[in-house]
Amino acid sequence: MNGCVKIRPMGKGDLDRVLEIERASFRTPWTKGMLEDTLSSSVSLSFVIEIYDNPIGYIMLYDLKDEAHILNLAIHPDYRKRGFATMLMNHVIDYSLEYGIQDLFLEVRVSNIAARRLYEKLSFEVIGIRKGYYHDTHEDALVMRLPLSIVQQDKCI
Repeated sequence: MNGCVKIRPMGKGDLDRVLEIERASFRTPWTKGMLEDTLSSSVSLSFVIEIYDNPIGYIMLYDLKDEAHILNLAIHPDYRKRGFATMLMNHVIDYSLEYGIQDLFLEVRVSNIAARRLYEKLSFEVIGIRKGYYHDTHEDALVMRLPLSIVQQDKCI
């Protein structure tokens, strides 16, 4: 199936499908306006992963020169547990290395074990906790960081 999988920059024409994926993935999904605002930001960096021109997932982040903050990552439920989130994350890591980003940051729900496993597999480390971060449940968020110097060392071996 890898021959038909493509990762490309997200465009405004992707927003309706991204919104569908968002709604299928999160208890409190972003609105179309939130997605539009993020995509149109001067620091936004967003990608979709697609199969045969059908977006099945996306990642949105802010590129802040030497660091980037992952805002949102989702794979449509019909396509989970097939490595697509890992592909998107590796794409962002490779992009970050190419453009001199030093660190990647993100927040993840304490209860989101699947996402935490993915990030840990990619060498993200927990650097803090944001108490009551998620307004819908008041659940804590783990703040995670990936120092890309670690990834750069691994790629040189």
